Amino acid sequence: SMEPLLEKVFPSREAFLKVLAELEVPPRAPLETDIILRYSAMDQITIQAETFSSDQISRESIFKGNVQGKIPRENILFTTAKLRMLIGEFNSYERLIGEGGIRVEQWDREVRGDYLNYTRVFDNNSQDMQNPPPVDEILKLEGSVQISAAQGKARSSTLFLDLLNQEAVLEGKSAKGSERVRIEAYPDRLSKGAEGQTTTDPSTSPAREIVVQAARASLENKKRRIILEGAVEMQRMPEDFFLSSGILQLLYDEEQMLTEANARQSVCIEQPGRVARADLARVDELKQTIRLEGNAEVDSGQYNLQGSQINLFLDVNRGVAQGDGNAPIQMTMKMGGEFTPAFRCR
Repeated sequence: SMEPLLEKVFPSREAFLKVLAELEVPPRAPLETDIILRYSAMDQITIQAETFSSDQISRESIFKGNVQGKIPRENILFTTAKLRMLIGEFNSYERLIGEGGIRVEQWDREVRGDYLNYTRVFDNNSQDMQNPPPVDEILKLEGSVQISAAQGKARSSTLFLDLLNQEAVLEGKSAKGSERVRIEAYPDRLSKGAEGQTTTDPSTSPAREIVVQAARASLENKKRRIILEGAVEMQRMPEDFFLSSGILQLLYDEEQMLTEANARQSVCIEQPGRVARADLARVDELKQTIRLEGNAEVDSGQYNLQGSQINLFLDVNRGVAQGDGNAPIQMTMKMGGEFTPAFRCR
């Protein structure tokens, strides 16, 4: 029984080892003692399960039945049906492999998937180093990954988290339709907090929503940017702003509010009453402008514009355009009738 060790704080490693040796069935080998030491520390992983088995030769342990784990350093809780734990020689790494019913919680976020692989690598060459800091810490989930938080939600086929560098990569099965990564963000919840939604009257102030789809999404929190690649589509509601491109970079501020969007490779923008396309496009949220560069074209009910560079207001009703001095805009005026765009984005 491990009862003498539960819910207790020991002043030193030696005190812990003394009580450990006095157990009714003490650890039978140094490996078992090392495993208990590593997972008893508050800054290390803890695991609970209905059954536990260990192979000292392969340095592998298997947990089954209502497996629950905790990674205090990252404030991560996880559950799974089955978990394998592998310890590298000289404790050079730890690896957890979960199968079935994966659920991971961190702060206000929850992630679900079919498979989990957590790896933590240490820069130590002997067992004498106590609790060495990790030099690499990776969490990977696969199979119908679902992510949810107060600020939004996402789905992907694979989620790769670099916990030390605060970076994440989401990948879809392909660049086709619903097999792409899908991210939904709710800016109002970011600016007001989740509770702020209860005071918003949707009939007078529709909630804002940004939906992005792509084959791959890279989130770099330290750089405050998201890079999307492969059949990228972004839609903003309620203004019904749609953008498609090959690559899209989103920049955000300290409060995680979108400040800028930079798109390239066959960029196409569609708004009520206006369509635009170019090789490159920059949407400035602070200035509320759109800058088109390279084979730029804008079509509306009143005019068709073409040039190497065209600047527009984000608001279609303020559709003032400006070209550069080297290549003026070519304008074709339209006479009456309903708006029939010269091209479409979707």
